[in-house]
Amino acid sequence: MALKTGTFKTGKENLDILQKEVAIMKKICHENLVRLYEIIDDDEGGKIYFIMDYMDLGSLGGSRHLSFLGCKEPCLPVENIWNYFRQSVSGLDYCKLKKLLFLSIPSTR
Repeated sequence: MALKTGTFKTGKENLDILQKEVAIMKKICHENLVRLYEIIDDDEGGKIYFIMDYMDLGSLGGSRHLSFLGCKEPCLPVENIWNYFRQSVSGLDYCKLKKLLFLSIPSTR
């Protein structure tokens, strides 16, 4: 498990967006997607705490991940690319089947 913190802007529109995103994230239960387990809202401090899966190597393009794979340059070995591609497509297919929509999917995820 991992604990991430974030600040949020006040206002009804921002709160509505956050609530929608959290509702979507809580529905995700797939081996290739980071799962959100719980949200803790600190009204006084203006922070939100996200309890989610722990990714010990960070993002695919991160230095720890590349170091783990033995890369000396900022690129992924070809043999790993297809594996990650299949996992990504599997996760996206799950989202499509569950009708979970994302406005943007950053390339690092």
